[in-house]
Amino acid sequence: MFKAIRTFTLTTVALATLGLAQAVNIPDGVVLAPKQSLTFNLASYPNTLDPTFMYYGIEFQTGRPVFDTLVRLDNTGKYIPAAATSWQQSEDGLTWIFHLRQGATWQDGKPVTADDFVYSWQRLTDPKTGAHYGDYLAVANLVNAREINEGKLDPSTLGVRAVDDYTLEIKLTQPTAWLPEILGWLNTAPVRKDLIEKYGEQWTAPGNIVGNGPYKITSAAVNDHMTFAKWDGYWDAKNIVITDVHHEFVNNPTMAYYRYLEGAIMVANIPNQFREKMRQERPQEITSVNTLNTSWLTVNPKFVPDVRVRQALSLLTNRKVMTNIIGSNTPTTTLVPTRIRDGEQVQQAAYFNQEQAQNNAQAIALLEQAGYSASNPLKLTYLTSNNPENVKVFVALQGMWKQNSNNIVQINQEALEPKVWQQRYRSGDFQILMASWSADFDQASSFFNLFISGSPFNQGMYANPEYDRLVGLANRDLDATKRAEYYAQANSIIQRDLPVIPLWHVQNQILKSRALGGYYTDNFIRYYRDMYVIDTVASRQQ
Repeated sequence: MFKAIRTFTLTTVALATLGLAQAVNIPDGVVLAPKQSLTFNLASYPNTLDPTFMYYGIEFQTGRPVFDTLVRLDNTGKYIPAAATSWQQSEDGLTWIFHLRQGATWQDGKPVTADDFVYSWQRLTDPKTGAHYGDYLAVANLVNAREINEGKLDPSTLGVRAVDDYTLEIKLTQPTAWLPEILGWLNTAPVRKDLIEKYGEQWTAPGNIVGNGPYKITSAAVNDHMTFAKWDGYWDAKNIVITDVHHEFVNNPTMAYYRYLEGAIMVANIPNQFREKMRQERPQEITSVNTLNTSWLTVNPKFVPDVRVRQALSLLTNRKVMTNIIGSNTPTTTLVPTRIRDGEQVQQAAYFNQEQAQNNAQAIALLEQAGYSASNPLKLTYLTSNNPENVKVFVALQGMWKQNSNNIVQINQEALEPKVWQQRYRSGDFQILMASWSADFDQASSFFNLFISGSPFNQGMYANPEYDRLVGLANRDLDATKRAEYYAQANSIIQRDLPVIPLWHVQNQILKSRALGGYYTDNFIRYYRDMYVIDTVASRQQ
């Protein structure tokens, strides 16, 4: 009835009694530094440490050291066991069995059981919880997840149950070929019912929080720092090199850049004004990071209901000029990076390779059809955080749209503190802003599901039945070629309706210390347990 669907044959992974131990792969000739300590800068302090409520990248980055999901992404791009040791799928694709890691415990010594996952997933899906990823398991097609999240059924009816302490059964409404990858996302990590009932919202306070991952939070001060220490009771502690991690929270990219030059942090973005200087002075420290991330302008249809106006704004945007201003990103009009799984067939919009003058003429014609002119301009408010790089984007866009439209489009700026900006964005209280999305897992549905009618991530409340139909067909088809075809058609609808205006796929050039090993550069998801600090002097002598 069941067939095994994953076999791991990795040279960097050794078979252990309780599943797969995940030893760090250290190349020949590399000598480890005596002190295995990392310091990173994050632009802002996380809003939450509760996996159920995590939403922004910084929150996930903070949570990954503390909580284990069933599977995780390693630093070679493979999904490997974490809290689970193995899994099986029924031949009809509707039932999955995950075998949990016996001997794995919470950081207070209590065993991690299947009931912990059942509770956590029911809590995530329950609309009373108010999680932004509340429909995540509906997207994964768990039985009753959609109905529960819509308030129609009780959370106890969710298609997951504990067969015994170490066996988790999942029931689906339709096959989901990439279910293990979906379950590597941190919102599906287990959380402790007893601690939540005891402490309420304070269960994630530094003195109360208990995870099942390899690191404990040892101290934290809002907007100042957070420190992590390796937990020696972790099931695979002997294979983890980094002993402690320190997070700083500096919102100014230039200040963070100087912190890197001082040797205080291991990684930093390169402000535009210093790119050429770094190419000349530190070429060996410049590292390209290929993310599964797209940046776009989110245009709220409530304030910009005329599709002709949204099409005009897209035509007026010279993406190649914008990316030169911002950095090393790749200009695009596609929703997904073509390197993502099942995104191979998406195409650029027809105007992508046209001369900008031709695009401007088409945009002006559309704006005039919509009733706008230089004497009756289109006026919009662009919502941005007060980060200097974000303000720079606004200035570039403001001048570009005004000039390319012959003064028909005029935008002004409302700059806010990052947390206030986040609140306005989540509530849909904006006309236009720049946002981005990084894939939750390496599959195109992570992007396309955002714009399904009723998705909590669909801040502009975009709705198109044909788009919903195509994404639904893609999500349940087991043929990868057909999935790619359906997603390509859905991409064309997004390019026509433009609830968001894609600008570029994020491809960062960063400064990374030569002493930092194991840092994954093909996705934004990375784990400290895969990293190590190199004694660069001793390594050169080998």
